[in-house]
Amino acid sequence: MSHTSSSDNTADLLSCFRDQQAKHDENCVEDEVLESLHEAWPHISGYITDLNEERITLEKELFQEKAYNCQLHDDMDDLKERIQELENQLSSLQISNTISERSMILTSPTDYNPAVGSAHLLASPAKVIYSRKRSHKLD
Repeated sequence: MSHTSSSDNTADLLSCFRDQQAKHDENCVEDEVLESLHEAWPHISGYITDLNEERITLEKELFQEKAYNCQLHDDMDDLKERIQELENQLSSLQISNTISERSMILTSPTDYNPAVGSAHLLASPAKVIYSRKRSHKLD
């Protein structure tokens, strides 16, 4: 064997050793990563479970809020209808009062002056009391 071929063999052996060492190092790194994952997995799993429970709770709250919102909309619609009914009744009463006042003015035989009598048409006039003056003797 020549010195050159011996050097080539040594270089080849060294190269093979380095390749095996690199593969071994890669395997060690992979093993460390897997080991770390095994240690972390219970924490990750617990976190995922907590998130899922929180999501379920929030979905329930959202459903309840939507139902409450629908109820409020229904209540608002009912109130709008009731307001419309009351406005119609008020309008009807105002029209009937106006007609009633006109008919009273047209059918009244005397002129009515609120300064002279009472403020209500059907009320009796207030009683007026006159004071009497007594006579005095002159000296």
